[in-house]
Amino acid sequence: MIVSVSVEYDGECVCVRLSQGSFFLKIILLHRFIRASSVMDWSTRVWAPSGARLKKEGLPWAPSQSDQQQWLQVDLKKEKRITGIITTGSTLSEEKCYVSAYRVLYSNDGKQWSGYKESNSIFQGNNNYGDEVRNNFIPPIVARFVRINPISWYKRIALKLELLGCQVPSGKWSVYWQISKVS
Repeated sequence: MIVSVSVEYDGECVCVRLSQGSFFLKIILLHRFIRASSVMDWSTRVWAPSGARLKKEGLPWAPSQSDQQQWLQVDLKKEKRITGIITTGSTLSEEKCYVSAYRVLYSNDGKQWSGYKESNSIFQGNNNYGDEVRNNFIPPIVARFVRINPISWYKRIALKLELLGCQVPSGKWSVYWQISKVS
């Protein structure tokens, strides 16, 4: 059996493709590319969109109100293939709040939005504040903008996330290996 492996990097993320399928590494989210419908400013603490990066220490993003009109938006700066999402709530033990269900919308221009699978699928979010929950997009989303719209939550909306995926083919560089099974 021969397995082909190619690696593509576009300066922001790495995509590894196998001839028998693919696996994708995270899309690195830069805080300046994350926006929100509103931001909670409470008790000298700001729950800004920049806090929504999954592995970033500190407060998550939280809106000024917890209602179904709120959203967190990521601008990937160019079209990407998004294959999944990982979420947590507040990672601070004194702030035990999280999003338990959400919609995913996407756009290429930031103006016209489509719901995932056209039916505005609702994704299962977290059931506690600290554990990571992964949802895969099958088929993947191909878009520049991704918007998360919380539908239900515990205490208040609080969200950290990481998008999974890779660039749309035609990267800046690629590496190709061919691996043969030796008997």
